[in-house]
Amino acid sequence: MDSNLINNFKVEMLILKYIPFILALFQFIALILQFFNPYLTILGYVGGTSLISLFYFYKSSFVFKFCEYHRLPLYYLFIT
Repeated sequence: MDSNLINNFKVEMLILKYIPFILALFQFIALILQFFNPYLTILGYVGGTSLISLFYFYKSSFVFKFCEYHRLPLYYLFIT
């Protein structure tokens, strides 16, 4: 296989594994800050998600056969 294709696959796997956790962390921080301070718009821009992106991450987690623990932040993002 082409080494560039393998590198792209590895990068895609890293993105699919860690971006949902990072997004859930930003969403949690924004939720906590709403109780103490005004909402920071930068967290909305950086950690904001749409249903379309959640659907992509959710479907990709089944395609690449991730375990249930990798879907937990996606459930959290959907609920909040």
